Amino acid sequence: MDVTVDLKGFAELAQELKNLPEKIGKNVLRSAVGAGAAVIRVEAKKNAQAIKDTGTLARSIYQKQIRELSGPEKQTFYVGARQGKAHQKVGKKGLSRDAFYARFVELGHFSRPSTGVRIGRSALIDHLKAGTVHWVPARPFLRPAFEVGKTRAVDAMGAKIAERLQTIKAKP
Repeated sequence: MDVTVDLKGFAELAQELKNLPEKIGKNVLRSAVGAGAAVIRVEAKKNAQAIKDTGTLARSIYQKQIRELSGPEKQTFYVGARQGKAHQKVGKKGLSRDAFYARFVELGHFSRPSTGVRIGRSALIDHLKAGTVHWVPARPFLRPAFEVGKTRAVDAMGAKIAERLQTIKAKP
């Protein structure tokens, strides 16, 4: 889900950023968007802890700046769940951060038949009729985090920009 936030009523703030050298303006923007992403990440972790089975889902949630999609006037951060073998059994306690199933929890899925064998579309219909497969409803944690936290994220970004600009102005 790509989200673009246009801050209205911040003309003076935008002018302040334009007056800064490019590198400093980019750093201010990056820290501000990072602060906004952190609000969404914290909310998603809170939602995932409510779903808690093992705690892996909550541990797997991360935020990351995507440098390839970022520049002096645009910063991109992802908030999501870690997936893949590289995230299995990491850290001092050897706890997994691999939540390969995060999309199934977020969007819902069909359960596997009791045989545990992968099945095709026609066999799925047969299993549905037989009652050996059923739909597991979605238990979203990322989408509600965004919906609940988006205004707080924008507020956090504005506060971070103001804080950084004050720090820059205070330096001789």
